[in-house]
Amino acid sequence: MLNDNFIRGYVWVHPMHMWMPYEIKKSILTVFNSNLLTEDFVNIDYHVDIKSDTKFLVGSNIENRKRVILFVNEIPYENDWDTIFNSKSTTVYYYIELETDYLYFDTLKLKFPELNYFYSTTRGVNRDFTEDDTFSIETIPYEKTKTEYNITVEEREISCELSILATVMRKSTTPLKLETILVCRFSKTNDIDVIRKILSSVKTFFTFVCYRRNIKYDEIKMFGKNNETGKTTHFGNFYIMNQEEQEDIELISNTIEYNLLEPKFPELIQYIFNSNLYLEQIPESKKYSTKMNIARFILITASFESNIKRYFEYKKIKINEKRESVKTDILEKIEILPEEKRYDNKLKNEWKFYKKLIYDTDVNLSRKIKYAYDEFELITPFVEDLCKLNNIPNNSFKKMGDTIQRHRNAFAHGSIVEVYEFATLEIIILEWINYCITLRIVGYTDEQIFKIINVVFERNRWHA
Repeated sequence: MLNDNFIRGYVWVHPMHMWMPYEIKKSILTVFNSNLLTEDFVNIDYHVDIKSDTKFLVGSNIENRKRVILFVNEIPYENDWDTIFNSKSTTVYYYIELETDYLYFDTLKLKFPELNYFYSTTRGVNRDFTEDDTFSIETIPYEKTKTEYNITVEEREISCELSILATVMRKSTTPLKLETILVCRFSKTNDIDVIRKILSSVKTFFTFVCYRRNIKYDEIKMFGKNNETGKTTHFGNFYIMNQEEQEDIELISNTIEYNLLEPKFPELIQYIFNSNLYLEQIPESKKYSTKMNIARFILITASFESNIKRYFEYKKIKINEKRESVKTDILEKIEILPEEKRYDNKLKNEWKFYKKLIYDTDVNLSRKIKYAYDEFELITPFVEDLCKLNNIPNNSFKKMGDTIQRHRNAFAHGSIVEVYEFATLEIIILEWINYCITLRIVGYTDEQIFKIINVVFERNRWHA
């Protein structure tokens, strides 16, 4: 693996038509305007048969003498006048360290700590106590630990597999190492953006089920079938620069387990991938999940607005039939105005503005929250616990919709309320409701949703 903090070598700079020395420090690539090649220069093939929407450079890494592909914000010395500078810098987003010259891949193997707890590594062993108090462990064959499912990522069919890899560590105080691996297989391609999209989708899923953003990949291996041998070959490793700082392992160990999500697991993944689910409110780490500020308050209410709209569509609900009927009539009349009145482009822009205002007019936030609060009675035990913990009556949140709407409107219009005045408890409940909406749309039962909420938000309830 390359060193994220410092990498150096030579890179082929297309505009200059020559090899140039470079170094990378903390994701910043600096290319030096020099054609001086020292004895550590490795002459490699800078032609690579790949596709990517991101600009890239091909180079070598002095440390291990391997070929690397750097995906960057811009190509150094792309403009003629850049040559006056002794060096040019740009950002590296991610890079590939190549093991072979073969660049068509069809498999990714992923490792990150949350996987080990989500799909527990205990699935990889049988444990037993004998009559003489001897503890024995027997590893389960890799094939028997597998769980397979299929998903679609941007119209590409992906065959996924969760499994446990057992490795004997001969020179270690931990002689047996168990790891969970996520394998993604797809049709052969040389499009590097496929990797980026799969990684983004997997991270989005774990962001949702862990309720934090700091999901950090430890290992991303690329595999493809060798044309000459027909065998699957490991041809490169993919590295992401500037990943979030990894969560404490004690908190990672609290990751929700697969068996709780299993009844609708493929459906949940696909829904999260396809629906462009609003997740901006999810905190960077568990540390920030207990902190509330104006920005997060607004993001949670925005997430609710997005989710409840999906839920109304799912339930085919129209809160006010008469209002919807009048709204439809108005929109029909508005639709013909540009042609009828012969609007020019400026008037059409004004017309679009007012059409959108009417189109977006709907039930106010307070009424939506009241509906959702009554709809998801399954969270009542959590609400009662919250009331008990804060020494307030059980019916304290019957009008939480009014409270949240009042605060949201005040914030939106620039009225800054002190932190202690936030509807903090109400907004906590609203985030539970956000998850209830998504999970019910996917098809989980109320009992299953209760258990999932209990783990994701660490409510410590053994039963409803």
